[in-house]
Amino acid sequence: MLILRIIGFSLLVLGGLAVIVLLSMPFNFPQNIGIFIWRPERALWLLFLLGGAFGAILFALGSGWHSLERGLKAGGKLLLISGFVCALELFLIKARWPIGTRTISLWWLFVLFTLSGGVAVYITEMIEREELRSKEELVRKAELKARAASRAEQQRVRLRIVRVNVWHMPAIRMFVTAKKAPHKNPFNQTVL
Repeated sequence: MLILRIIGFSLLVLGGLAVIVLLSMPFNFPQNIGIFIWRPERALWLLFLLGGAFGAILFALGSGWHSLERGLKAGGKLLLISGFVCALELFLIKARWPIGTRTISLWWLFVLFTLSGGVAVYITEMIEREELRSKEELVRKAELKARAASRAEQQRVRLRIVRVNVWHMPAIRMFVTAKKAPHKNPFNQTVL
């Protein structure tokens, strides 16, 4: 399973690098430093989409539920931050650069990052709320059970106290006759 996580993470990193190059394309940064001589927007988009999708699937297959949830939350936050960076870059380009600057990729990245990041963060928050709600429900049920048990115990103690307080004492009867002779009573005591 570790190999799936490593391959998935590597594909996600490649997709992230493609996004970084796509974000720097309007500034001609890759062409100026000699990385790309032509405009490879289609190839980078394909690398980003396929690398991101297959990377996420492989990473999800290789990880457990809790690490998947943490990864989804971290990925959602990263996508929201990337959407904000795209919006900021679009603002700077429209404010400073000439009209001929191509920004269609940035618009698509902005929409894709913002929507997918928002959905990922929303899903993880809903999962956490549901887990918290189920834990609270279990705690509430345990408290109700404990209260019922304590009430039953209090009822048993009350019954024991009532039973202890009721005493049955045998009555001692003495019989006096006209003769003054001693006789024995049922308790083997001599009566005069």
